[in-house]
Amino acid sequence: MERIEKKVKQGQELTPEEARVNAAAKKQMKVILPSLLSGLGIGDPRTRDQYKDEVERHLRSYKSVLTFAAVRQYILKDISDLKIVLSTEKEKSYEKVEVVLRIKGRIYIHVKDEPPKRSRLPERPTPYGQKSWLQASYPPMMLASAIHPQRSPVEPKDKVEIEREEGLTTITYPPVTIRPGRPVKLPALTAMTSADAGTIFQVEWSATSTSAEGHLKGAFEFRAGDALVDAKELLADALREMRD
Repeated sequence: MERIEKKVKQGQELTPEEARVNAAAKKQMKVILPSLLSGLGIGDPRTRDQYKDEVERHLRSYKSVLTFAAVRQYILKDISDLKIVLSTEKEKSYEKVEVVLRIKGRIYIHVKDEPPKRSRLPERPTPYGQKSWLQASYPPMMLASAIHPQRSPVEPKDKVEIEREEGLTTITYPPVTIRPGRPVKLPALTAMTSADAGTIFQVEWSATSTSAEGHLKGAFEFRAGDALVDAKELLADALREMRD
């Protein structure tokens, strides 16, 4: 590379291969130079458009983190629980009983004992034009991974599985054993909705067991009640926890 730089300084003509290498080096420097200058605290390498994009990404991540933090506070308040208890009137045990619920409507279901983890507010971007010894602008993909960690490709069967689609939530409970006279409580869920009070949610359920052929199925419904907690209170609690 030194030889190519020397030829350029002396005004000598480069070979096609040397010209290709020189162009590639210039392109790479355009990518790494802003980060290098930023790390040295030399001015602000960002353009106004880059700063605007950085602020917009910050606002999106702030909204996402705050939403999950508010959901966490709601779950911790022990309200709106959905509890299922299984039992049998027969003098027979049933092995690996798996229950599946399908809830129609605009509703958010979360496992009560697994609230979203405590999080921190994202750092604000350095104001445009200011020097910074550590001014890193993380790509949206990295930021999204930090806020919403990717799930493991293999989910253990001893956990509740929740699948969300447009207008339908499917909940699959881990298999349990039911014995006569010994009711089994399935993991409690927390239900949240932005629907109006009085909205009726239809729930279809099905159950299978390795100790029986076929499956049982049925349906029930529940009604959305009045708001049990003020949204401002949730957000205030969420911000307080993240700042502690």
